[in-house]
Amino acid sequence: MDVEVLVDVLLEEMQIYQLLEHFKDANLSADEARILIHAREIGSVNNVICRNYTGLDTLAASGMLRRLRDPGLLVQHSHASAT
Repeated sequence: MDVEVLVDVLLEEMQIYQLLEHFKDANLSADEARILIHAREIGSVNNVICRNYTGLDTLAASGMLRRLRDPGLLVQHSHASAT
């Protein structure tokens, strides 16, 4: 593995650790932590992504996203068009 790549990987892992450390008092489940990491890395998360990461059904994924949104861990933007 290239040294630059290794440094980038280590920096990314440190950022993830710092993100989770910031939310340690939120008592996140492993799935909730994965969703927050995805949102941080990609910039967004939705019900489909949440279901793919967790294996939850639509209703349970919506509940998880709502639990992350209500205390301000995620910010909800307008819904995409359903057309």
